Amino acid sequence: SWLRGLREEGFAHFERLGWPTRRHEEWKYTSTKELQAQCFELSTPAAPVDTAALDAVRVGGAIELVFVDGLFRPELSRQKRSPAGVTIEILAGEPDARQCEWLRPLQGNDSMFAGLNAALFQDSLLVDVALKSVCEPLIHIIHLFSQTAGQAMAFPRQTIRVGRSAQAALLQTLISGNAASTLLDAVT
Repeated sequence: SWLRGLREEGFAHFERLGWPTRRHEEWKYTSTKELQAQCFELSTPAAPVDTAALDAVRVGGAIELVFVDGLFRPELSRQKRSPAGVTIEILAGEPDARQCEWLRPLQGNDSMFAGLNAALFQDSLLVDVALKSVCEPLIHIIHLFSQTAGQAMAFPRQTIRVGRSAQAALLQTLISGNAASTLLDAVT
């Protein structure tokens, strides 16, 4: 399938570039050896959630989209009808032809993390604000790590498009939960 091809391309990108080392200018002062030694695992869809931590970051009147360990959780989200000219879509599963175009950020990207994200992302988000449209409510994207005991990882994939003379306010919040270690590899 098309999605399998994207995942294979992403993993090949990751393998070709390899982990960054101190010889890479942007990683000159940071070692990834400890990160490489970790054993992270993907979450299950019904992972437990610290609702008190979620309630603490909620913003009244906002469109809230909650992702737990990279998976969209509609029962935790607060979605209103999108204003005119604003499209908010969640891609969970196999994309249709129209959605394929916004999942392909690897061209010209020299980050191995972008490849890893393409290989392992689960759910994806599109926010599209049309030409001269105004999105009045705040769009609040909340990434929450579950209360898993082990090392949690998530690969959020988001496309935000704002047309000419359009307006939107977007806030992203990360809540790390009680996981021993967390790896968030986001492509926006």
